[in-house]
Amino acid sequence: MSTTVIDELRLIEQHLQIWNMPDDQARKELMEQTYSEDIWIVDPGTELHGQDAVADFVNTLQVNHPGFEFSIDKPSEVHHDTGILYWLYGRPERPDEITGNDIFCFHGGKICLMHVYINGFTK
Repeated sequence: MSTTVIDELRLIEQHLQIWNMPDDQARKELMEQTYSEDIWIVDPGTELHGQDAVADFVNTLQVNHPGFEFSIDKPSEVHHDTGILYWLYGRPERPDEITGNDIFCFHGGKICLMHVYINGFTK
């Protein structure tokens, strides 16, 4: 693996940590290392622009889904400044209550764009 691939896989791991992290300040610090300042996230239900909007969305998600955590469904893949994370989301007794994947674009050593796909959302 090239250094770029290793760095991009590390960014995906940090992204997953951000979405599970309950501490606002620690989350903000990790977001600054992981996402570009103008990160753009496209989710089936919304679009988020900038780190503050992402932080607010993550906080709301955690409040609305107490006890839920994201986990890895299968290994992430990266190539040509893009990557994919296959994830599970749920409580420990049913970690796959919601499933999906995140598609990333990397630029300048950070995640600059992410598309979220939630399995079954558009059925």
